[in-house]
Amino acid sequence: MKPEKPADVFKFWKSIQESYLKILNHLNDEDLNFKLTEDMHSLKNILNHVFKVYHWWLDVNIKDGKNELTPKGKPQTVREFKEKFVEAQKRLEEFMDAWKWEDWEDTRIITLGGQRLKVPLWWIFWRIAEHDIHHRAQIKLYLKALNKPIPEEEFWNIPKEFFLDT
Repeated sequence: MKPEKPADVFKFWKSIQESYLKILNHLNDEDLNFKLTEDMHSLKNILNHVFKVYHWWLDVNIKDGKNELTPKGKPQTVREFKEKFVEAQKRLEEFMDAWKWEDWEDTRIITLGGQRLKVPLWWIFWRIAEHDIHHRAQIKLYLKALNKPIPEEEFWNIPKEFFLDT
């Protein structure tokens, strides 16, 4: 059965986004400055990068018409990060909800790694999802180093309707 709209193809992504909020529940404000080594990014920098990427793709490459600049500055508390994640995810979700199958192959000219590319919208959304997955695993490593391992069910955030014995 063909999904009703392209956003339905990315349903798994919603659980990945929600897992970031669950991960943040395991942190306190002091944890945000933690680095694995002195030359690596702090947890604060990684989290800041993740939510700002949504705005960057929507502002610069997709041009969703919101004309919102990528937020400046860095949240300083876990609460502020939660707010920024919810805001960024909502913006992305609004765009994807309006996305139609006719738009699936719409292309954008982007610059990535110094290279100009012509890519379809579906590729952009897979790229952002991949980015979320990559950094979620990186953050899990930081939590483990902080001796705050996140329970697997919260990290994977498997939708409740998938479980047979509930």
